[in-house]
Amino acid sequence: MNYRLVKCFVAASTLLAVIACDEVLQQEKFLPESTGSVNQVIVVTTDTIWKGAVGDSIRKYFAAPIEASTIPEPEFTLTFLPQPIWKGAITKSRNVLYVLKDTLEASYIKKNLYARPQNIAVVKSKDLENLKNNLISVAETAKYNFRETELELAQERLLKSLSSKALFGERLGLSLRMPSVYRLGVDKDNFLWYDRPVEGGTLNLMAYSLEKGYFSDSETFVDRILSLRDSIGEKYVPGPDVPGAVTYMISERTFAPYVRPTEVGGFKAVEVKGIWEVQNYPMAGPYLMYLVNDTVNRRTVVLEGFTFAPSKPKRDFMFELEAIMKSIEITE
Repeated sequence: MNYRLVKCFVAASTLLAVIACDEVLQQEKFLPESTGSVNQVIVVTTDTIWKGAVGDSIRKYFAAPIEASTIPEPEFTLTFLPQPIWKGAITKSRNVLYVLKDTLEASYIKKNLYARPQNIAVVKSKDLENLKNNLISVAETAKYNFRETELELAQERLLKSLSSKALFGERLGLSLRMPSVYRLGVDKDNFLWYDRPVEGGTLNLMAYSLEKGYFSDSETFVDRILSLRDSIGEKYVPGPDVPGAVTYMISERTFAPYVRPTEVGGFKAVEVKGIWEVQNYPMAGPYLMYLVNDTVNRRTVVLEGFTFAPSKPKRDFMFELEAIMKSIEITE
């Protein structure tokens, strides 16, 4: 075997791969900025597909009701676009689901094709049954890509108006990308509560820490979370003044909260989604909590966002709070 020839071939192949990769990066560099509302997905298909069984599957997987919501809201806002209209400026849309009958079988994600950041989930098949199956096969991956792109974009936007007065570093040894529009409400016992006004209500963000081992008993884990929230509410989050009644935020217990493992800021964490309500007063709304296993400082960092906005859509409000909380950076 001519090893010198093999080495030259490998070197040439590597060089070509590097050049090709650099060309792709250069092309993406000059792509225009993508467009679209927060959590919007453009569905490019035909009227027949949109109104049929495949369209039902699209709505089932991409517009399912979000968890722990007081009013029905879809995970993504779907906008139907007939395929002939898919041209020009609309091709710069950030999140796209392209579903059409074709002689080819396909189900994949194409990134940054016409703009950046951009995800185009392509689903094709020659018959409707396979088209539906191909859609199902790529749905979870597409949703993950759509959501991660929205989250990264939201966190980039937070950098444009960061608060210079946040006390997270001084009190808790961490940082969050919190906009300057948020105002300090409570600073006590290393417990911080910030809020900002929105139409008809407020967005709220709380942060504090617990000693390591607070949630060591797995059998009582969920009850421990709910009891913790109730105690924090009683101590720091009062409700409206009601003659003869004590009001404060507690955990709604009719439905169990959604609890799942995740990762936040490079640390293992637990995500909790549920409904808050007020003791002795008819008020309620969604909350999102992260229990972050801070192995650097041997503690659990608790971040919670909740929305009070009666009769208003809350999905995008909660998404803003999620973006802020997931921007956490912990220091020693």
